[in-house]
Amino acid sequence: MYQDCIVTECLQYPDFTCVVLYKKLIIGFGILVPDIGFEESYISFFLIRPEWRKAGIGTFMLYHLIQTSMGKDVTLHVSATNPALILYQKFGFKIEQFVQDFYDKYMTTGAKESRHALFLRLSR
Repeated sequence: MYQDCIVTECLQYPDFTCVVLYKKLIIGFGILVPDIGFEESYISFFLIRPEWRKAGIGTFMLYHLIQTSMGKDVTLHVSATNPALILYQKFGFKIEQFVQDFYDKYMTTGAKESRHALFLRLSR
């Protein structure tokens, strides 16, 4: 069911989707929802395969998604313990809110990642 949501969002916003391939392997993808609010876009998915992290792919993808946002604020949620927070902050994202148990419905029992999220905003 979770994968169905990803496919649905990709089909809904193809101009705001970034997919990075190596040969035929998807190594990263990001989806920006352009119309969350009048002046706000939302990055709903942003993933890079663990073995491809720290290769500049996330920087490239984030830059691309921000550029497609056409001057709107860009927002996203990130796990409170996710090292990607450093990347987002390098782009100027600021923490606005701590959201307790944000990832509860997506995580299995015993998962190592934090169930809590930070809501970030890049003001433009």
